[in-house]
Amino acid sequence: MTQHYDASLLLMRSVLLLWVLGLMSFFPAQAHGEDSTCLQYHVLDEQILSCGPQGYALGFGARYCDRFSALGISDLSAQGLAWRDATRGCLLEDFTAIATDSQEPTCRDLKIRAFQSHPPCYTDPLGQRGGQNRISFCKLEPRDVLRVLQVVEPLDLLSPLAIQQNVRIAGLCADEWLARGQRSRADTERLAFWRELNIQWALRLMDYPENRGDSYP
Repeated sequence: MTQHYDASLLLMRSVLLLWVLGLMSFFPAQAHGEDSTCLQYHVLDEQILSCGPQGYALGFGARYCDRFSALGISDLSAQGLAWRDATRGCLLEDFTAIATDSQEPTCRDLKIRAFQSHPPCYTDPLGQRGGQNRISFCKLEPRDVLRVLQVVEPLDLLSPLAIQQNVRIAGLCADEWLARGQRSRADTERLAFWRELNIQWALRLMDYPENRGDSYP
């Protein structure tokens, strides 16, 4: 049992190292899938937004919706697939609300608001708010976390908006594991992992002055 926990901690720390050093470029590109849910991003852009390939809907939402939809049982555990499905629905629902509720927003404004919706969808896509069986990125096994990261391109992972998002996600995950009254050794290891990740992402965020945006138009 101790060897299992030590192996899990080693894998989690390896994931952290890959994130911080931006070594995701060594992972192979993922094949694109096509899903009717993902096509809704195209509909939103064509009928409402008109931001084009560089906009959030096509340049991020549809692209990663397709990539995650292409993952199957050989890629993610049952828990990972359940998280993928719930998160995909949450992100699309929130972005649809953003796209239809906004009054003539710029494409950049849409992207900023969309990224702000990511952490809640990643950590509580079904709105269960602390339920014992709540689906959350924070609860995924290290293997699933690593596989999720393999889907994301390095430049997308390390943009200013993404780093802000990652700081918040790591903080939410650390809070989640900290809130457990009685923690097993595995729980304690996960808490340490998310705390360390939160610190490293915060340090990375400091590299970007407040007045510096990403290259998004």
